[in-house]
Amino acid sequence: MTAAARRRALAQAVRQRGSVPVAELAAELGCSEMTVRRDLNALERDGIIRRVHGSAVAASLRASEKPYPVRAFESGEEKARIGRAVAALISDGETVVLDAGTTAAEVGRALRGRPVTVMPLGIRTLVDLAYDEQVHLIAPGGDVRPGELVVTGDLAEVAFDRLRFDTFVLGACGVDARSGVTTHVPADARVKRAAVASSARTILAADQTKLGAVTFGHVCPLSAVERMVTGAPPASTVDLQALGLAVDHVLRPQGPQLVLNSSFLLEPGSGLAPAARVRRGGPRTVARARPALGSASGPVVQEPVGVLQWCGAGNRVAGGGRVSV
Repeated sequence: MTAAARRRALAQAVRQRGSVPVAELAAELGCSEMTVRRDLNALERDGIIRRVHGSAVAASLRASEKPYPVRAFESGEEKARIGRAVAALISDGETVVLDAGTTAAEVGRALRGRPVTVMPLGIRTLVDLAYDEQVHLIAPGGDVRPGELVVTGDLAEVAFDRLRFDTFVLGACGVDARSGVTTHVPADARVKRAAVASSARTILAADQTKLGAVTFGHVCPLSAVERMVTGAPPASTVDLQALGLAVDHVLRPQGPQLVLNSSFLLEPGSGLAPAARVRRGGPRTVARARPALGSASGPVVQEPVGVLQWCGAGNRVAGGGRVSV
């Protein structure tokens, strides 16, 4: 188990049970108490838990906005699916503004190795993409808000007066049919509005916990958003779609899956099973794949990253591609 997975399990155990002794956590995870203490120290620095007399207890959080490290542990799988799906909507060569926040950070990770121009509003994503040779990175100006590490203020808005972007990937603290898109900090809302105004389209990336929530700072009405990508079930977005908002649902895959080596789009007429012809902006390539639950045979690429749901001939998959057999 990796350190990140272990810490995620520790945080979940503490949240569910309130207070857990270190020895008990070590026994459950199959590691030493020293390892658990190191992980708990890291979680305490991030404000996720508190250490109390040989035990770990959940940290009390503000009612307004949870700290970034706490949100990073929540709905991680859903946010990763959203990130891959949004990245698949972005073409090579595009200029992109990436909002700060944990879901937008997953979009940044999914854009690694792509020939795109990216201006992240979050310092974490800026650092994450800093050494990628394919990504043309633009550093935003402005004040950096501690903890969240998001750029804000007048200087952050200057870039949007001088530049125009193809796509703004917008994160949200709340998405509501009546109140539109909202965020906790009004100063952040100003920067987001400037990004919306300077971009040809806005894609809203929101996990299901944001739907129906309304927070302090209003960003924009839903009419300013071209489409939303979410992991929420379709029944949760009926009111939003009734207002004309296009919604892509990236649900947890059920049944057989195709495991590919990246977030590719499957081409129509590709003669799948067991080989999949895929497109990723450049020359056509063939990636070997097989249903993960085994209804066909075939070699699997090494180090798979993306998982696309097997939907049958001609059906849509996450990211907008179609499969044919």
